[in-house]
Amino acid sequence: MPEQMNALPSLWFNTDDHAPADRLDAMNELGHGLYDYRRAARASRADGRKEKGPTLRLRAFSLGGVAASSFENSLLATRSTGRLDPAFNEMMFLRVIWKGRVLAQSGDTQALLLPDSIHLMHARHTLPRIEEGSGISLRLSYDSVGYDPSRHPRIMSFRTDGWIGQAVVAAGRSLFQSLPTLTPAKAKALEPSLIALVRALMSSDRLDDEAHASLSAVRAAAMKRYVLKHLLDDDLQARRLQSVFHASRATVFRAFEDVGGVARFVRQQRLEAVYRELRTVTPRRGIIRQIAEKYGFPDQCAFFRAFRSCYGLRPSDVLAGCRVARGAPLRDATAPSMLGVPNLASFWSSNGAGNPPAEAA
Repeated sequence: MPEQMNALPSLWFNTDDHAPADRLDAMNELGHGLYDYRRAARASRADGRKEKGPTLRLRAFSLGGVAASSFENSLLATRSTGRLDPAFNEMMFLRVIWKGRVLAQSGDTQALLLPDSIHLMHARHTLPRIEEGSGISLRLSYDSVGYDPSRHPRIMSFRTDGWIGQAVVAAGRSLFQSLPTLTPAKAKALEPSLIALVRALMSSDRLDDEAHASLSAVRAAAMKRYVLKHLLDDDLQARRLQSVFHASRATVFRAFEDVGGVARFVRQQRLEAVYRELRTVTPRRGIIRQIAEKYGFPDQCAFFRAFRSCYGLRPSDVLAGCRVARGAPLRDATAPSMLGVPNLASFWSSNGAGNPPAEAA
């Protein structure tokens, strides 16, 4: 869709424009080495509809000092590749989820982003799981909103039922309704008002301020680190965590509730460990079975089904060096697109006055 004369520079990406088999390739061409995308494990759907694969619908705008994007996606996981512009070290994202649930991680801090909250987070964050969600994102500098990394958490959540929260949500909705026809001059005049709202939000009481420092949050993070260090153990179950951390079954359940439970978290981490080894090991006869059994997958049929469901490829494809979204060789940002997909990095550098690329959901 051609942009109107004098309208803001914008970019549109929709996986519906690509065949299901090409969706992950198209998303990774969009990121061009800035983000890795992969298919996320999906919770069962109550309505029983057939899932067609990961989806991403993204509209991004350059307002000058503020970058804005709206997104709608499902079955998708994404993380930073580490090739982000150095300016991201001084950037925050304000995220409002309209619907769905998104698990975000920044450093050692995790948060479940839900529709009843507004979230501010460091730009170098990952979104390990997006079951299904839609929302908006604004990229702002530390200085503009008064963020101090030495005293503010990496992820902050704010209520939407107070007047400041309501004002931010209302401003976000109004902004994204007007962006398609907004001129650069009007956007520049709007920037101070947006930044002032976020600064007011920063000085208000945080929804999760106590949670960040609570024993339960610290214990939950410790339990997950313990799992990662003991993936080869046969008895890595909730009962063992209860014993090691002197916690009740309910406490362990709550610690892993945001990742689908202990069993699901262990299974996912073991699949990721298998994938990492397949990417680096020297191919030889029987190596796939050997690595699968090493990480607790003795049933080869069940392992192959789980692996393909998670990554969209067979283990032998990864062993042979086929690219998959997560852990793929980083793309050259100057490489031509094979699927006619726009390049976020080029878009922001050419239309955003040198600003770093926009958040890609």
